Amino acid sequence: MINDRTELQRALQHAVEQRTCPTDKILISGSTEAESHLKSCRACREWQENISADLKALKNDLSTLKQLYSLPTGKEPAPGQVWSVNKRVGGWGARHQHYNPPFVLILQELPRKELFVAQIYSDDLLMGGDDLWLGEEIGFAEPWNRYPLSKVDLDQLLAEVDGARTAAVASNDRPYPGMEYDSPLWHFRQIEKEIGEAISIRSSEQRGFQFAEFFLSEFGKIRDNLKSRIKGWRWPEDAVTALPFLLGARPELMPLLASQGGDHLDATILAISSPEEPELTRRSCLITRWNVDDDGLLVCGRLPDDVCRPIALHAAWGGTPPLPADEALFDRESGAFKVRFHGVIENVTTLEPLRLVIVTHG
Repeated sequence: MINDRTELQRALQHAVEQRTCPTDKILISGSTEAESHLKSCRACREWQENISADLKALKNDLSTLKQLYSLPTGKEPAPGQVWSVNKRVGGWGARHQHYNPPFVLILQELPRKELFVAQIYSDDLLMGGDDLWLGEEIGFAEPWNRYPLSKVDLDQLLAEVDGARTAAVASNDRPYPGMEYDSPLWHFRQIEKEIGEAISIRSSEQRGFQFAEFFLSEFGKIRDNLKSRIKGWRWPEDAVTALPFLLGARPELMPLLASQGGDHLDATILAISSPEEPELTRRSCLITRWNVDDDGLLVCGRLPDDVCRPIALHAAWGGTPPLPADEALFDRESGAFKVRFHGVIENVTTLEPLRLVIVTHG
């Protein structure tokens, strides 16, 4: 029993490292996120202390091999296929962790070019009674960890699974069977669910929108959390819902980088990679054109280049209370946005009253 428990603990530690430790390249980049991760991760500190002097040469060799042996897919994504997920939906998340995209089994095609998938893990030591083994080269599918994923975020076709096993994963809706709380298997599933949730929200536009909508509905929690954690900001005292609160929030000292004036406008960025640790920052948006016509004020521009995974754009125009935008649209790929206020028809000479909040995931 002791040996079994020890083996499970080792398997769990390996799972944590596999899912939440950055690649070697990211770890040695010297970025703020990498340094924060190193402080909190003993495994990565030990790796750094024992790093080989010829690591660069080794990594070049591995990169060459990957290019030589990567297989073309030649197939459209379909149920029963196992795919890797593109690294663009990974990245830094809560608690200085780096979310590494998993392998997934496609279960069903959904509208809007999305898929319903089950997450896959390789080590059978962490396999539960409700998991389904897919083969030595693949691992096991997690019926309790299923979620939507955008087709464009699939990377490489790895294998195909027969219809019976795919259907078994798709139809299993049971909760965790007889799992001991705080056991290694219980902790493993918390990690897997967190990774799956983050990957899905970053990939699926609909999931991201629902996540942001739910988050913004809990005004009391947002207000108390941000006011206690984010220092150096002025908060509107008369706001009774989340959006006016965020639209009216301002740093006491505006960052010089963001305040460029002219064809730029400051925007507040709300990053909610974790509901427990939302972050507020300021960035400068490029304004490409603006004018007042018969339909009101129209403002077009581009989201900041360093804002990744935008979920929603909200806008308001001056006043007490501020006037919400009738339209606030953006393109996730290009970053182009358009804001329209039908009620603003007077002679506008400056965009200073315009307030923008960009909601992102991570």
